Amino acid sequence: MKERVPVSNKETAEDRLLNFVEEQTDKFTKYTSLAYSGSGPSYFVLNEALCNYSSIQLALASTGVMAKLDLQRKQDAFDEWFSQKYTEVRYRENPREISAQKWIGSKEIEMLVRTENKEEFQRLNGEVKAAEMKVAYIRRLQDTWDGFKFVLTRLCRNADAEASLSSKIFPDMTSDY
Repeated sequence: MKERVPVSNKETAEDRLLNFVEEQTDKFTKYTSLAYSGSGPSYFVLNEALCNYSSIQLALASTGVMAKLDLQRKQDAFDEWFSQKYTEVRYRENPREISAQKWIGSKEIEMLVRTENKEEFQRLNGEVKAAEMKVAYIRRLQDTWDGFKFVLTRLCRNADAEASLSSKIFPDMTSDY
């Protein structure tokens, strides 16, 4: 796996997300590659893949739960920060001394919060977006892993059919096994 190097000394949420995706993709590729030569994977390779299937499924599920929890924490932190800044700007821009008809609207307040706190807004919002993408990526990995179960099942059936056919064609050769 090629390690991504951040442009600055600060590792951004995007950098962490890309490193996570590359690492998980490498692992997934390793687990789904049924290394074989010739006509198909051996019984040993298929059996090993079947034995590992459930533990990898559980690992994906727990990774998904942790990613959702991380997303919720980051969303809560962003919402709390934004609410605080929004309230500060609203009280500053809409003092009680002037009539409510002259107050600026909520959209303008939101834009002031964003422009006055640009770096912090981008950082916190970027953390939330990266966490959302991580959850979506893990969900796609889980869906792909579910599809891999179909491939494993089909390969096992094919191997069983071949073994059955071989025992009918060459009955003397299979009795030694």
